[in-house]
Amino acid sequence: MSEYDPENYFCCEFEFSGVLELGVVADLISRALCIPLAIDESGKWEEFPAFSGSAGGLEVAVLGEELPGSRRPEEVRHALATDLIVDGDREFEGLGETEDLAARWILGKLITVGLSPRRIS
Repeated sequence: MSEYDPENYFCCEFEFSGVLELGVVADLISRALCIPLAIDESGKWEEFPAFSGSAGGLEVAVLGEELPGSRRPEEVRHALATDLIVDGDREFEGLGETEDLAARWILGKLITVGLSPRRIS
């Protein structure tokens, strides 16, 4: 998204139990939301390994447990998944009435691929 506009923006965060590998969770989320995710090399998430991507008004980041030091791709893929952060345009898929409705839609998509995270914000 180009500019932050609180009237037309939502953010929701989900938490995973930390038993699935980050690469596996990223692949499932990518399939569920139809958003290609790749290992994030931007440094935005600092010490947390991440996969990120965006499409159609959604920006997605899947974070793993903290990994100090090196970030080889195999280490990132095998880190345990901890969080999913979704930022989006309120007009995404016409879900703009409430942030809760958008979060429920996302959660429903995640459930269809076998993920059941807990929403934390």
